[in-house]
Amino acid sequence: MMPWNGYPIFWGITLASEALGLPLVERLDDASAQAMWSDANINVTQQQIIKKHLCFHFGKLVFVPEKEISRDCESYFIPTVYGEYKHYKKGDRSHKPERCSYWCRDASIVVSKELERLLDYSVDNSESLSKINSIASSCTLITGADHGQGAWQSWLKISTMSGAEVRKRMARDESFDPKTAFVTLQLAHTTCKKDHHEILAGSVSKDISAAYEKLLSSSLVFIKAPNKDKVRSVYLSKHAKEITIDSGSLTYTL
Repeated sequence: MMPWNGYPIFWGITLASEALGLPLVERLDDASAQAMWSDANINVTQQQIIKKHLCFHFGKLVFVPEKEISRDCESYFIPTVYGEYKHYKKGDRSHKPERCSYWCRDASIVVSKELERLLDYSVDNSESLSKINSIASSCTLITGADHGQGAWQSWLKISTMSGAEVRKRMARDESFDPKTAFVTLQLAHTTCKKDHHEILAGSVSKDISAAYEKLLSSSLVFIKAPNKDKVRSVYLSKHAKEITIDSGSLTYTL
């Protein structure tokens, strides 16, 4: 009989199978994990507690480590603003307010960083050129928001191909997955019982509107400097003219 050391006995089986390359438990990838946490409205502290319990039960990490999820954080970092809004029903401050925690990301940065990532992950120059042409001619942004499960959430969909192009690719290539033609990302999250306009105005509305205004009034330019591995992007006014790029440096006049 195996002695009890404070951990489940079957951990030895789990570790042995891992060593043989036959994992009993497959880790949930980073995209699926983040989608699950977001859909379930689970905050960071709650995530850590759940991860600890699952790790203890299965004898291994069930989720991809946070360090691995953020391995490309330096190149594609998107700042997130956190805060809390106290909502007093009907403005009555004699009663306890509803504490609405929220976070928000700049949509203009989300768009630029995701498109940079898309171009950087292209395999070769021909594929990169094809993606650039597709983005330049067919890139569409679709935004929306909804309230459910005690939270208001805002999302952004970046479509890099037109519907006609997707249909052509599907007819030409049976293995083509139409899901590769777009990416969906969350922009904001506000915990609240109802999506009252006062709550949104006091939390995320102003930042979201400012980012959308920037997207509407600007053009996004991508630059690949000589001997550089990464693409970088710059927002220019739609009134910019005489645009020149020399050795990775961009100049223009208004």
